[in-house]
Amino acid sequence: MYKKRGITPIIAIVLLLMMTIAAFGLAYVWLTSFQKQTQSEVEAVVLEQLSQLGTQLEVLTVYEEDTTGNTVILIYNKGKNYIPSNLLTPGTVIVTIDGKPINPSDIIITPSDTDIAPQTSFEITLDGYNFNNFKDSKIHNIRITISDLEITYPCGPIPSGSPAESC
Repeated sequence: MYKKRGITPIIAIVLLLMMTIAAFGLAYVWLTSFQKQTQSEVEAVVLEQLSQLGTQLEVLTVYEEDTTGNTVILIYNKGKNYIPSNLLTPGTVIVTIDGKPINPSDIIITPSDTDIAPQTSFEITLDGYNFNNFKDSKIHNIRITISDLEITYPCGPIPSGSPAESC
């Protein structure tokens, strides 16, 4: 006699795996679109904040810190308004030298947790990036990005053996 059976265990496992993969796929698609939407909304808010600030920044100089030898970038707020401290954190300030990004954990902004007043300056210290890296015959391009505001500053050439401590 012929016995009727239900779905075999192998088919049941395959169906469960397919449903699980489909659920993860849907969750991934939803999370990706949510992340993109949130990112674009945050970018819009930051751009609006910067445009309201009338932000104008200028690199005054790049020099070697006396005690540590670290590279320090002195930046001047030429704008008419304060720059909020939440826009000047290692996570929001991107520094590249000759196209190579500096690790955010190596960026120290002074003063920290203080809004930058108009017509005042602040420093970005590159911890562990020795100023001697600039002492060659090449012009080094330092690029600082704060949200959509970008400053490029050429540094060099500083001849090797030169007593110059800034560019």
